[in-house]
Amino acid sequence: MIAVAKKKSEQAGDNIEFHVRNVSEMESFGKFDIIVAVFLLPYSQSTEELEHMFQVAANHLNPSGKLVVYTVSPDYQLTLGNVENYGVRFLREEPWLNGFRCHAEFLSTPPTLFTCYRWSRENYETAIKKAGFNHYRWEKPIVADSEIERYPAVFWDSYLNNCAHIGLVCQF
Repeated sequence: MIAVAKKKSEQAGDNIEFHVRNVSEMESFGKFDIIVAVFLLPYSQSTEELEHMFQVAANHLNPSGKLVVYTVSPDYQLTLGNVENYGVRFLREEPWLNGFRCHAEFLSTPPTLFTCYRWSRENYETAIKKAGFNHYRWEKPIVADSEIERYPAVFWDSYLNNCAHIGLVCQF
């Protein structure tokens, strides 16, 4: 995924730096205007790790910087439906500390198993504030009208009504 992004960035003549690291052990690269964390936070196995991940991101942002997150939605409920239409199947989830541990698989060939962790909005918002962010907003994904028209009427129902993903934008 990073290789594709780098190639597109080079083709567009962008001056973007790409770094792939374990955020919990990441050395300093200086300060950035924007940090994008796609499915990083579901790797946090405790709220302490979640708080640490937000703090590391905050430490790497300029004062006017933005942290843009895409993560597992705290509102998603497996009992209300799975998200198999969209490439992932949640196999089961179990209570874990004060959240949930989710066992899932990407619907690739062969399927790829993974474990992720889902925390409450309160857990996220506590971590956000502890990291020093004063402003944040949750952003529910939007499906383009062209995509809604492309599939049968019920295809997007579970995505729109019980979405497993959500965006989050944080600023100081």
